[in-house]
Amino acid sequence: VQQARTMIKKGEVGPPRFIHGYYLQDWLLYDTDYSWRLEPDKGGESSAMGDIGSHWCDLAQHVSGLRITEVLADLTTVIPVRKKPLGSRIAFAQAGADDQYEPVDITVEDLCSVLVRFENGAKGTFSVGQVCAGHKNDLVLEINAGQASLRWHQETQNELWIGNRSTGNMILQKDPSLMDPDVAGYAKLPGGHQEAWPDAFRNILKTIYEHILEGRPMQDRAPMFASFEDGWRANAVIDAVNEWPARKSRPLSSDAEGHRPSARLQPRSLNIARKRQASSVKR
Repeated sequence: VQQARTMIKKGEVGPPRFIHGYYLQDWLLYDTDYSWRLEPDKGGESSAMGDIGSHWCDLAQHVSGLRITEVLADLTTVIPVRKKPLGSRIAFAQAGADDQYEPVDITVEDLCSVLVRFENGAKGTFSVGQVCAGHKNDLVLEINAGQASLRWHQETQNELWIGNRSTGNMILQKDPSLMDPDVAGYAKLPGGHQEAWPDAFRNILKTIYEHILEGRPMQDRAPMFASFEDGWRANAVIDAVNEWPARKSRPLSSDAEGHRPSARLQPRSLNIARKRQASSVKR
């Protein structure tokens, strides 16, 4: 991830033009699958988008260095009535043969597709869903830039695909000796030694602790860890996406000659206006 971000920041692949991907899971595939995340009073008004779509948006903005400014979304509740177990169940576990249930109406989305626009004018699209069989924690981000493309797949996180036009495509393995010196330190083991998902948290916490130890203000933080503003922006994206169910899409109708004109929908701009206030941290 940091290698891709550095390549874009240094202009090695050109400016991002198209940013796309998905985040798919299958733990809500059956109507007997249930979680408190589906209850708005506990998990909020958004399920798939708030739970995993927020991660995709944060990753896309972090790697590209661009902020999402507008969205156009289609939210779906694939399973409108679910069977809530009367007893307790371990998170993500499937239903047992002897489980007893009560029917519950579901009002939050379990599938969502979004068109996005970034601050430099780049376009994008992504889908998130938790009803997609065979996808356990399947996050993919691809950035098509002016000179080359980059793709990272979370389930093969030690590889970065680099797409070229005039030369062969390549896969850059996680190897400190091959990575940009600015981010090679995030790879703790030599090439060929796999590092996994928990190691990302170790890298983040290490960067945070180093920042605190150095006594630097937040505005001078390394971009490798998020600020409260980053979290706030993620929520701004979710809020804008969640407004779309109330903005019904217009069906297409044929004219006298049978032509079907396009229905042009206006994207929803993020409400990101805010007052900057000076703040201090007391230690």
